Amino acid sequence: QSKVSEVTRDIDAHKKELARVQQEIDALRKETAAKSEAERNLLKEKETMLSGIKALENSINRERGIYHYNLAVAYAKAALTAKAIGEYEKSLAYDPDNAEAHFNLGLLYRGAANDQMKALQHFRKYLELRPDAEDAFEVQESIDKLIRQNDRQLSVLQADQDF
Repeated sequence: QSKVSEVTRDIDAHKKELARVQQEIDALRKETAAKSEAERNLLKEKETMLSGIKALENSINRERGIYHYNLAVAYAKAALTAKAIGEYEKSLAYDPDNAEAHFNLGLLYRGAANDQMKALQHFRKYLELRPDAEDAFEVQESIDKLIRQNDRQLSVLQADQDF
């Protein structure tokens, strides 16, 4: 009987130890769950902050684009063609879909800068961005005229090479 009592005490001791270990496991699970929730919250907060930073960067870049565009307009009015072109190009680096910058570059390249191919590129981009613009017909006429001029120049160059 003393053997049975001893085994019963051992079983009771093991049960108590098992209960204590189970409590520790439960506490660790709760702690892990709390940490996981905290990590998820931190990740959400980080994503929110990164999204805000990206929005701020986009806003700053739009503002920079506007700044360079406005500076280009001022240079163009002052007949500082090279500076105007440089500023329009900077404006497009920040906002490549600025149709007005493309149009104005087309005008500058067609006129004072005398670079018909670049004028053609910017007029085409303008129409791509603003197909329903009020001046779309006139811009298309400019494109067609530039193409005809370039075709004539190529014909003259080829004729010169034949001699």
